[in-house]
Amino acid sequence: MVGVVFNGTPGVSSATINTTTVLGGLYSTNNVRGAVSDNWSNLWAFGATSGISYTTLGSSAGTALSTTFTNARDAGIFDGQLCASSGATGFRSTSLGSGLPTTSGQTATNLPGISSTTGSPYAFFFADLSSSVPGVDTLYVADDSATGLQKFSLVAGTWTANGSVVVSGNALRGLTGVVNGSGVTLYGATPTAFVSLTDSSGYNAALTGTFSSLATSGTNKAFRGIALTPNP
Repeated sequence: MVGVVFNGTPGVSSATINTTTVLGGLYSTNNVRGAVSDNWSNLWAFGATSGISYTTLGSSAGTALSTTFTNARDAGIFDGQLCASSGATGFRSTSLGSGLPTTSGQTATNLPGISSTTGSPYAFFFADLSSSVPGVDTLYVADDSATGLQKFSLVAGTWTANGSVVVSGNALRGLTGVVNGSGVTLYGATPTAFVSLTDSSGYNAALTGTFSSLATSGTNKAFRGIALTPNP
């Protein structure tokens, strides 16, 4: 089951959970981890066993998009393209199909220049920082290994590493951000804390900044992710 918090108007939250969407048996042997949408009606759920699946709000079933990409840690829509992360063999940071696919038989393609065999990526955030590169050109990845936050820039069609910043005390898994001119403010989540970092270096420059803590989860609690939501 996928729960969506909204009141039917794009960009406006009612703080009411809509539980009318059911994915059938797609994730019955494991867990669904989340969902993304482009218009509050189309939904792409992601998780273990079935990878990424497509459904619509209120539907009673979903369609698994790939038979080979079956374990998605996170997913997002950037510049009109569905992307995902995974720790499965042969996959790490990928695009899935072309644009926003809705049918089965899609191919997961690892982003060029980023290793498909090492690292432990979870959430990610794309930004458009260079006017000379069409579309998004900068990628930040939450990696729960020792590398913490990673930065890449798209240079001549290849994602080029621009360094990393370690998060003190725990593994970084959640990530979102806001672009401010040529800089980006990142907001991240570890199991124990919400953190933030501002990278002012711009396109294809070494990642700068240090993390500061915004909130802690408290005793017997854990953060699973972080996202920006519309302010009613």
